[in-house]
Amino acid sequence: MVDIALGNATIGSDVAHLNLRIAELEQLNSQLNASLEELDAQHDQAMQDVLQHKGQLQGQLQEMKQLQADRMVAHELAMARLQKQVDEQQNDAANMAEEKEHLVKRVEMQEAELKRSVMELAEMQELLEKRGQDNSELIERVRLADAEREKLIKEVDELKQMKEKKNSESSSNSSSMGGKHSEDEFIVVRQGGSPDPDTGDTEADTEATLPPSKEKLRDKLVSLESRIAELSLENGKLQDAQLEKQLSTSLLSEQLSELETRLRISEGEKEQLQLELQCKLQQLTLQNQELKLNAEAEQETHAHDLEQQLGALRSENRDLRQELESNIAQAKFRQAIAEEKQEVTDLDEADNDSDHAPFDLEKLRHLLQAELEGHLEVDSEPQQTLERAYRALTERWARLDATEQRLVELQDQQLITEHEKKTIEADISQYILQCDELMKNNELLLNELDKYKRNKLETIEEHHEETIVQLEAQLDEARHRLEGEKERYRLAQDNLQEQHKSQLDALQSQLLAFDQKDEEQSSSKELDNLKEQLERQSVEISELTTQLRDHKVQSQQQTEQLNHLRTQLNEKLAAEQNVIKLLEEKSQQLKAHLDRLDEKESQLEKVNLAMVELESTWTSKHSQTEELANKYKSQLDALHNELPDQISQLTKQLEAKQQQLHHLQEQLDLKSSEDQTQQLQSTIEVLSQEKAELIKVLQQKHSENTQYYAEIQRLLPFEKQLMELVREREKLNDQIAFLKEKSDILTTNLLTEQTNQRLLQQQQLEAQEQQATVQKDLERLREHLLKVEELHTQETVELQRDLEESKSIQAALQQEVSKSSTAYTSASIRANQQAETLQAQHALLQQQRDELLAKLSACEDRELKQLAALTNLQCALEQFQNDKEHDIELATQRIRKEMQLQLDKQGAIQMEVAGLQQQLAEANQGLRAAARLSDQLELGQQTIAVLRDEVESLKEANAKLEQSLSSSESSQSDKIDKSLIKSLLIGYVVSGHAGDKQQVLRMISSVLDFNAQESDKVGLNKPQSSWLGSILGGVGSTSGATTGSSNQGQNDNLVQAFVQFLEQESQPQVSVQSRPTLLSIAGQVTDGATGTSASASSSAAMPAVVASAAAPAPPAANSQSHPSDQTPSNAPQSMLLSSNEFAPTRNSSSILKDILSDS
Repeated sequence: MVDIALGNATIGSDVAHLNLRIAELEQLNSQLNASLEELDAQHDQAMQDVLQHKGQLQGQLQEMKQLQADRMVAHELAMARLQKQVDEQQNDAANMAEEKEHLVKRVEMQEAELKRSVMELAEMQELLEKRGQDNSELIERVRLADAEREKLIKEVDELKQMKEKKNSESSSNSSSMGGKHSEDEFIVVRQGGSPDPDTGDTEADTEATLPPSKEKLRDKLVSLESRIAELSLENGKLQDAQLEKQLSTSLLSEQLSELETRLRISEGEKEQLQLELQCKLQQLTLQNQELKLNAEAEQETHAHDLEQQLGALRSENRDLRQELESNIAQAKFRQAIAEEKQEVTDLDEADNDSDHAPFDLEKLRHLLQAELEGHLEVDSEPQQTLERAYRALTERWARLDATEQRLVELQDQQLITEHEKKTIEADISQYILQCDELMKNNELLLNELDKYKRNKLETIEEHHEETIVQLEAQLDEARHRLEGEKERYRLAQDNLQEQHKSQLDALQSQLLAFDQKDEEQSSSKELDNLKEQLERQSVEISELTTQLRDHKVQSQQQTEQLNHLRTQLNEKLAAEQNVIKLLEEKSQQLKAHLDRLDEKESQLEKVNLAMVELESTWTSKHSQTEELANKYKSQLDALHNELPDQISQLTKQLEAKQQQLHHLQEQLDLKSSEDQTQQLQSTIEVLSQEKAELIKVLQQKHSENTQYYAEIQRLLPFEKQLMELVREREKLNDQIAFLKEKSDILTTNLLTEQTNQRLLQQQQLEAQEQQATVQKDLERLREHLLKVEELHTQETVELQRDLEESKSIQAALQQEVSKSSTAYTSASIRANQQAETLQAQHALLQQQRDELLAKLSACEDRELKQLAALTNLQCALEQFQNDKEHDIELATQRIRKEMQLQLDKQGAIQMEVAGLQQQLAEANQGLRAAARLSDQLELGQQTIAVLRDEVESLKEANAKLEQSLSSSESSQSDKIDKSLIKSLLIGYVVSGHAGDKQQVLRMISSVLDFNAQESDKVGLNKPQSSWLGSILGGVGSTSGATTGSSNQGQNDNLVQAFVQFLEQESQPQVSVQSRPTLLSIAGQVTDGATGTSASASSSAAMPAVVASAAAPAPPAANSQSHPSDQTPSNAPQSMLLSSNEFAPTRNSSSILKDILSDS
């Protein structure tokens, strides 16, 4: 009896301890419910934040699209402007070509005029030669006339002497004899005039003896007068010839002056043309540079636009990935909430199952009674074995709970990772497609750019080559002209010097002649004239020397211009070579950058390989975890299938041993009161430790989730970086190809220009040779002209001498002939005739002069017009050059700004590269963290393997306990407790909720063994839900938590159901022990995962009713005399309610999980 009392005391202490533990667990349940509410509120807030963030991202996306559209429009406008500029430049080039053609035509016209002038010079030379021949004939005739005149003068002198002699001798003769004497004299004179050498001596003798007759003298005078008339006519003719020669010389001098003026004008025009050509060359070079700069600027702007588009696409990609990350975070958050709610519901179900599972104290009492009855005589070992078994069972069930929770967490994580993997793969495929489309568009744009630039470069090169060829031809022509003009000037200078010398010699000879003829009166006048002529000739010589100096200066300027052009061409070649060198350096830099990119790509490929290996390891581990989970599920299903049989057996054993437990209860209560307090304290400490451990586990899970989310966020930008680097590499490859093509084009252009320069040099040498030959010809012509002029001057000097002599003779003859009137009259008539002829010739010469003056005026007007046109062209060219210089300055400023922008962009790109390198380092850290996670998974698998063994041992202990409980319940099946019925009726009347009344009625029907008709009458067979299911609006189903997502019609209004749930939880309850707690399952097995053992999440409304429902009524004395022991005796009775008495319903966590997943 002492042992029984001790056993009863221990049982009582256990019951009290369990009641206290239940109260604490209910408090913990309320706390966990509060934490669930907070989590739901946080989830709602997070959902609102996510929706706001989503709206912001959509707005940013629309803004980026709008910006992209605006940039495309701006790019198209810029392209249109550039096209207009190109068209304008082409029009300018066409205008320049037209102007050039016009100038070439003008040069050809001037060449034709020069040719005409040369032909006129040749004609004038021919005329001079003819006139020289005429002059030589006239000189010969004048010489003959002079010889005849001298003879006549001698005859006249002789006649005078004879006359004087005759006058002295015939003073005494008669007049009749005069005729005879004259006849004789006439005969003598004739004989003296005959050139017979044989009769010379006889004539000399007869001259002194025979006097001439008068008739002879008259005839002689008539002949002399006729001779004088002829000589005067010849003198007039000679004067006319001299006048004609003077006129011809004046005409020639005027023509020479005109030619010199024309040459000067042509030289000025040539200089102007050279200046224009230089200006055009400069303009063409500037246009070429502008076109190159424009092409480069277009390329840079296009590349900048493409970079901006790529940046916009990258930003969109980032935004989409951020949205994906936020969605993944939401899904993870939802999954975590669902897991926590699932844990709460599992704990509730496990608590509910534990209320009527093998931990029933009544069953334990039956076991203790049976063991006490069987082994009371031997020892008190059963109590110790029971306590040990109880502790082992609690520990093993706790481990099983932990393993199941870990399995559930692993399954959820696996589902989350699969979902994330699928979404990421879908996003990656979409991004790959978008990137392919963008790359295609980029390639098309680059091809169009290449075509445009090639066409531009070809047109520029063609125009450049054509202009160079034309300019070189013009330079050659100018050089030829310069050389010809130099030769002409040299010849003219030599001719002038020779003329000057000849004139000086002639003047000196004339001066000597005039010194000898001081007696004559006309010598002074002629000396004055000659002096004036000398002065004029000296002035002309000075002018010619100044002209020669000017020509020398002009020739030096032209040579300097040619040298300047050569230097410009050399500078252009050097600049193009520098450009080629710069392009080669750029290509080398791009190659180095490509090598760096290749290294980065290799590094990224290594990272991708590591990621692929991690994914493969993750998939393998995931498959292993799935296999383990399937194995555990199969084992748990087998255990759940075996559990009902074991429970029935244990209930029978418990019914058989309940009576023994009632007897032993008092003893146990007395003995175990002290032990119970100690055990309660120990259990409180254990529960507090378990609570702290649960909080730590929750915190660890939360931290792990955040770390995993952060690692995913860190790893996602690396894919973006990979794609960006690949795009940049492709861009750089395209740029390198374009630069290579450009360098090839430039090298070909340089080669062509070098060949053109060689050809130009050869042409220049040929032109110089031609110029030398032309100069030689000109010198030869000048020498010929000088010789002709010298002959002409000599003839004129001789003619002047002859004229002077004839004038003197004429004066003497006029004195002699003045005696005879007839000769005078005839001479006057002849003089009149000669005067008329001279007047006619003078009129003709005046007409010729007028015609020449008209021609001169026309030529001067034409020259003035040409000068005005040249001045207009110079003004237009200066204005055009100023405009071009202004445009060049603006273009250079714009290019400098663009270069500065490009430098800033390069700095930003370098900063981005540094950030990417940092992100690579962070990604490596994330990979290391993933490796650590894989190690933790391996450790979890090891712990799972350890827990399997514990589960098997716990199953065996559970089977034994269920057998004992079934045996004890079978012995106590027919007894009914009055206090239980009373408490159930009171609870039914007191409870205000329909669900609680239904549960109380169901308990009463189970206690009183109602049949189907009686339960129909009462209304128990209607499908009802538990208190939590009624709150959430869910109808019970047999599938429990696993089929929570099937009833979608009941989850329409989450907010109302959640508010009702909070109201029910906030209402004051009848008793503290009326609700199951969450942490009461920490040491028990959760049997509610399967469909057969899935129980409702509610408990009875009153603990007294539940406690007395399954046990037979003890004696009234016991129930009344021990009021303090009533609660411990009622607690194990409440555990007799099996899971089949309540309809299986969906829990709140499953409903919330389904609604959150649907939202």
